[in-house]
Amino acid sequence: MVSILSQQGNSIVEQIRQNLSSTGTNATGKTSRSLRFEVVTEGFKTTLRIIGKAYFFVVETGRKATPQYTEPSYEFVKSIEEWMRARGKEGSGYGLAKYIHQHGTKLYRDGGRQDIVSNVVNTTLVDTISKSILETFSNEYLKNVVKITGSGTTINI
Repeated sequence: MVSILSQQGNSIVEQIRQNLSSTGTNATGKTSRSLRFEVVTEGFKTTLRIIGKAYFFVVETGRKATPQYTEPSYEFVKSIEEWMRARGKEGSGYGLAKYIHQHGTKLYRDGGRQDIVSNVVNTTLVDTISKSILETFSNEYLKNVVKITGSGTTINI
């Protein structure tokens, strides 16, 4: 199961990176470079986690208004300025950060998009992973039954 989830993790990360690039949402490349996956087993539970920067989903959903914050953080302003430079935009990073706090991003106000993560991580992916795991488990189970019955030992299942 770990190998199936690892293969899927590689594929998911690569597809999301391609989507970031093809949709023009990869201005600085930091979000794309932050993407990785890990497969974690705890007891009988194995989990595939896709990990990225803390604000990763904002590239698909946009950022909602946060008027409770009267002043944007230094890090937020610097991120906005870096994005503006990468896009060749003129203006004040502080001013844009403040505007986003008050109104949200245009992407958020327009309802977001579904062509970066949602078209990769969805029920179809879950079905594909489930089918692969079930097929692998079934094949291994049948191999073990054949080995056991082939040795002259009878097992009632």
